[in-house]
Amino acid sequence: MSILKSLLIVVLFVFGGGIAGFFIPFIIAQFDGNPAWSFVPMITVPIGFVVGLVIGIYFGFWKS
Repeated sequence: MSILKSLLIVVLFVFGGGIAGFFIPFIIAQFDGNPAWSFVPMITVPIGFVVGLVIGIYFGFWKS
């Protein structure tokens, strides 16, 4: 059960990082008005996945 909980934490953090990497450039674009922000998620989504993976592994396996 502990392994399942740890894997669920990792998956949720990876998913959350991807979602954040997708939506944050669009939120910035609302205030900036530059249409080039719509291309930024091609870079920020993979970064969000990696950051979410690292944070998820930390909280899922090392802190539990």
